[in-house]
Amino acid sequence: YQTKALQEAMDGQASKRLAAFVRRHFPALCKTLTAEQFSAAVTARESAAKRNGYLSERDIVTYTSLSLHLGAGFSSDPQLPWAGRTLSLSTIDKQARLALTYKRAIAHLRQVHGAGDAHWLAAMSRFQRSLSTTRLSKRAGAVRTDEVASWLRNLFPQKCVTLGNEGTRALVAATTQLTSRYDLEISGATVLLAGLQLMLGHEFHQDSQHPWAFDMLRQGADSAAARLDRLQLSTVRALDTWNQAHKAQPARVAVAV
Repeated sequence: YQTKALQEAMDGQASKRLAAFVRRHFPALCKTLTAEQFSAAVTARESAAKRNGYLSERDIVTYTSLSLHLGAGFSSDPQLPWAGRTLSLSTIDKQARLALTYKRAIAHLRQVHGAGDAHWLAAMSRFQRSLSTTRLSKRAGAVRTDEVASWLRNLFPQKCVTLGNEGTRALVAATTQLTSRYDLEISGATVLLAGLQLMLGHEFHQDSQHPWAFDMLRQGADSAAARLDRLQLSTVRALDTWNQAHKAQPARVAVAV
């Protein structure tokens, strides 16, 4: 019993240090989430790290950093094929694979997001302006893949360059699975959800870092058109909060325990 109690106490202290690390290196996250939401986001990352076999405190911090920078589903995101490949390398051990993934993530963020997240923040601002000034179509059915892909390239050109034409089109195609999953099979939903996947990662809809999307997509009682309107408004509000917080305090690319 004493050994179990001691282990629980040690785990509790490690969790507190992880939360302190996230507050220090991801200050904007604290500004966009309530205390309860922040705790849930950090706990979800810690649990995911352990489920994937990363048990040391340093590995959990590294995994959490990757997950916050790249999105909760980074290891399986088709937009980040190098992440899954690196984590699956058989020539080096598990800890070395994680460290190499982080090293490659830093290079990716510098290339795609730019210094001080300048490219990413500009794309987020374009996304917000577009959604603020455009009434998304409620026409039944999907919009043409080429049209959405072109819009995505204008939205975040640096990322779409890394994806290439095939990868960008694949992202749009994958969006149709989301529209079907959430019963939002109208053209405007394809545009909005494709943009959210591009900006926030392919699992944004079940990422505790973005609870507004998580909650809004599950409110399924009304018509698809009504839910799309609410999701668009929630996205604009979230982007405004996110943009202001990140401009003031961008995330730091660092790993430290």
